[in-house]
This record gives sequence, C-alpha cells and structure tokens, in this order.
Amino acid sequence: MSKYINDPRERAILPESGVTYEEDNRVEKMYHWGAKVLDLCDMEVSEYMKPMTVIIGDYTPESGSTGTTKVNVSIKVSVISPEGNILDKDGVVIGTTQGDGTWKVRWTWNKDFNSILASSVAVTDSNSNEIVVNSNIESNQSKEYTTVIDGIGNNSVTSIGTCTIGTSQSTATGSTVVVDDKISRKEYDIKIEPTSGEEPVLDGDIYYAFIPKSSQSTFNTMDSTTALNAKGEGAEFKFYPEASAEYIAEAEKFDNGSSPYDGDDAEELWDEFVTAYENANRYVLRMYIPKELEDVYNYNLYNDNAGILVPATLTKTGVEKSHNGVTYSEYVNENDSYLYDDVDNREFTLRFIISEK
Repeated sequence: MSKYINDPRERAILPESGVTYEEDNRVEKMYHWGAKVLDLCDMEVSEYMKPMTVIIGDYTPESGSTGTTKVNVSIKVSVISPEGNILDKDGVVIGTTQGDGTWKVRWTWNKDFNSILASSVAVTDSNSNEIVVNSNIESNQSKEYTTVIDGIGNNSVTSIGTCTIGTSQSTATGSTVVVDDKISRKEYDIKIEPTSGEEPVLDGDIYYAFIPKSSQSTFNTMDSTTALNAKGEGAEFKFYPEASAEYIAEAEKFDNGSSPYDGDDAEELWDEFVTAYENANRYVLRMYIPKELEDVYNYNLYNDNAGILVPATLTKTGVEKSHNGVTYSEYVNENDSYLYDDVDNREFTLRFIISEK
C-alpha cells in the first residue's frame, strides 16, 4: 500500500476489486492475475495478440513509405531594442519584453528541433550600415535565443534584411534547411524569416521552479520561459524529483511491521506520518509572473502526464519579488501531490498556456 503514491498520474490500485484508477480517476479495462496487471489502453485483445513488426539495425522502408515523421518548423527573427521594444523587419514595434540596455537579434520558433543550427542575420542601422550577426542556435524549452549585436555603437537598428539557416555557418546560405534525425526518425523542415506585421504582443520572462514546499529558490537557479512562448500550444515543464531516502526508510519499517508499526495502530501511525511528511515535503510548482503581464493574459496550468491535459489550479500567493528591476507575483500549484516517495525517480510533465484576455 505504501508504494502507491497519490500523484496526478495514477491515483490508486485496488487489487481486491481488480480496478486500477488512472489519471483523473479514470477506470480502464485491465487484466489482473496475481500481482501482474496488463493495461492494453482499450486495445482489443485480438489486436494485441497479432505479431509485431521488429526493426533491427539500419532500416530501409519499403518503396512508397519513408518511415519518417515530417516536422515543419518556423523560425522568426526580430530585434530587441535596449529599452525592450520588439521590432519587426521594417523596424516597427510589434511587442515589448525586458530590455537590458543592448541591441539584440532574437530567434523564436514554434516547434522543437533536435539539432544545433547556424544562422546569419543582416540588420541595417540608422547610418545605413549593414551588420551581419552570425550565431548557433539550439532547440530549448523556451523556444527562443538572443545574441547581442556587436558594432552598432550609438546607432539604432532600422530594419532586418536577409536571414539564413543551415547546419553550419558554411551551409547557412538559404532560408530553409532539412535536418534528418535518424535516431528519432524525424525530418525537420525548417524555414527562417524576419517577423513582419505580426499581432503585437506584450512579452516578458516568466520564471518557475519545482521544489519541495518548504524550500526556496532564487531567480538565478530557476528555469524560465516567456509569455510569447507560452501562447498557443503552451510551454512544457518537465520535472524529475528524486526519491526520498527518509520516506523509503519509513515505508520499509511499515512494510516489515517494525517499530513503531508493530501494533494494532500501524495503519493509523502510517497515515499520520504520510500526512505530516507530505505537508512538509510535497513538491510544488512556483511561478513568478511580471506584474505588468497579470492583467494582459489569462493563465492556465495542466498536468500533461498521459498526453491528456488535466486542469491544475494556479493560485496567486500574494508574495512579490524583484529581479533586474522587474516586480514579479508568485503563483503556486498546490492542488496536486508531487511526491518523491518511491524508490525510483519520477517524471512529471506540466503545460503552461496563456491567452489574450
């Protein structure tokens, strides 16, 4: 019993009735015998019994079948001013973010790609000088990369010119590149272009940390995404809490009937320990959202552990913190239990989605 944790993915197993509760307390047909459970995910038994296709070594698909999933990736290039204005290819302000006193080129993309790409971007300054910015960009959780524009001095950027992409600087000569990832069997068709006339957005950094309830973290140790990247499909947060030696040791006492779990009140004592332990050590998601964004967007948080988005509550705590001159409001997700109470480390996936009000 102590090994069945209360988390958003699997609520409980009741061997005596042959029922296994899945995420959100869904009940699926499963096949139980002894201590074994077979979950076919509603697949018919006849389908499960069919011979499977096994791929060994290098696999060449049959004619007419690529065996590869195509993924279209769109990379947009903009410029950030020292004050934080986001400029499109014509120098028009299309949004704002947090400036740091420098001119920057900014790459954003809509889907992950499993590769490091080389890119070249030409910008024109207020003296009609063309400055070429070369950089390597790598897919990351925030789907954004920025780099400082060297040599601009006291001038300003007035427009964005040619943008190219490639697998290396020597091949970054066109606006498209195809990356074939044989390991994941995905073909990334990637296109780059400067932003132009997009919907104005108010952007800003959003920080988050998945830590024990009693712990605190600093902005320098937290992960971050941006408001822009959390729009649409949203930003994915993955966490890997470690197993708790303290919980495991206590669970072994309970399972073995050792003191103090060697009396008639063993169940009650164990329940008291679990409740106290969870209240003190439960992992929670803490998020820090710029106050200037709070009234601009709607925020939604979901558990995304089974490919199905299950709503999770994001609560404003009233705590405010400052970082780099920006004031942030603290939000937490306290309605779910994320414990590190098993022998194996666990993975949790959350999805944070914002939308215009």
